[in-house]
Amino acid sequence: THGLPDMVVCCRLAAYEAAVQQQGVRLLLSGAVAIRPLTTQQIRQQLPRPLAELVFRDAALLEMAQSPLTLAMLRVALRVEPGRPAAAPPPARDDLFAQYVRGVLDRQYGKGHAPVAQDELTRQLRWLARQMERHNQSIFLIEQLQPSWLANGRWRWAYLLAAHALLPAILGLLVMGSFVELIRINPPYVEVNFLSHLAAWLGLESLPGRRLLVLFGLNLFAGLLSTVVTGLFFGWRRRRGDAARLNRRLGGVQLLGAAGVAGVAVMLPVAQTDTAVLALFLGGMAALGLALTFGGVSYGYSFRSEIRLRGPLKWSWRNGMLFGAGGMALSLAWSGVIWLRDPTAVSAWLNMLNMGLLFFLLGGLSDKQLQSEARPNEGMRIAGRNALLALVVTAVPAVVLTAVTVNFQSGVYTGIMVGVLAGTVHGFNDLGKHAILRLLLWRRQQTSLRYARLLDWAADCLLLQKVGGGYTFRHRLLQAYFADRRA
Repeated sequence: THGLPDMVVCCRLAAYEAAVQQQGVRLLLSGAVAIRPLTTQQIRQQLPRPLAELVFRDAALLEMAQSPLTLAMLRVALRVEPGRPAAAPPPARDDLFAQYVRGVLDRQYGKGHAPVAQDELTRQLRWLARQMERHNQSIFLIEQLQPSWLANGRWRWAYLLAAHALLPAILGLLVMGSFVELIRINPPYVEVNFLSHLAAWLGLESLPGRRLLVLFGLNLFAGLLSTVVTGLFFGWRRRRGDAARLNRRLGGVQLLGAAGVAGVAVMLPVAQTDTAVLALFLGGMAALGLALTFGGVSYGYSFRSEIRLRGPLKWSWRNGMLFGAGGMALSLAWSGVIWLRDPTAVSAWLNMLNMGLLFFLLGGLSDKQLQSEARPNEGMRIAGRNALLALVVTAVPAVVLTAVTVNFQSGVYTGIMVGVLAGTVHGFNDLGKHAILRLLLWRRQQTSLRYARLLDWAADCLLLQKVGGGYTFRHRLLQAYFADRRA
């Protein structure tokens, strides 16, 4: 048997007392050690007289010198050893941090193996400090990068076009393309005539895969229209000044509007050449797919909260039952459509069983909120694991069940359709949006592709400090120095 592990709580005294007052609970600890600020006498012992006089004339520097860590920063800035006189008169405070930064960078870069040049590192740290000041952040997490960190509206629209039009078009092609093939190869063998007609009109009838190419274009067109709705809504939230606050009511209205536009953009063209029922199903699939992938799981309602963090997957029986019932209802409706065309072509109860089970698996998976991060970009790693797990958990049963009850080819298409949808809802979408944002920031030369490596190097240079999976400047005055446009 093993006893309880030892635990040490380290925090600011004011933060601990505030938590006790708010929660009404005090931790039962065996002891406590209060680390007090350095006294005036201790500071004078560590600094030569000219530098001590500068520190005591500046309230901000005096507060900084009361910490042993930041007092060491002051000594590094002037290359002063304890007990030795300063080699030159102390500079003004504005120049003190510049000397500290040059000193620590020269020392660390002298060791070699630097990921970037000194100028590039300081430029990226200046950008990071300004963004942290603008977003009122003291700890930076890579996975919490948002489109609001982009330079201007032009770059934010570029993000929206890639994340809300191109990405859904690619994922929608896999889902909707699988559905189109399923209804084509199974009784009553429904063809989507619109795809062939549009391919002929565009002169693509000789190209292999022309149906998929046209379907991709249709999804992209629907995504572009819905992106306009999303972009206008995000811009309106930004002008209102409440973009950092989640407003689920307004976000729900916006989501319904964007999904509705996407659904209509698919339904109306298809209705010109195919039955109204088929057009309604394809339009509904486009709207539902957009609502699921950008909806309650990972949608943030503004540029400041667009990319959401999720913790590991968990199982919800309630959601599974609700989604399972919805899947059975959709299956019954589709079986009715097929029965009207060919009463002998479909087994309604078998379709209901298959679809109900698949939707049960799809809906039962849910994400819990990510509580803490132990490594840089941990949230995106969890999103990737969630997506792969959701894909396997839903796609494998879909392939096996449909292959046994229908045929193997139908099983493959069903597995692709359900697995991609589940993986998108539970992580692929978040990964895609994060990757698009990182590429745009890299294109603007504001972050590196291997950003964690650069930030780790800045921590080795004693400019940043690692806090779990995040980073913070070693002192708020150092962050203010980098954020200053004159730095």
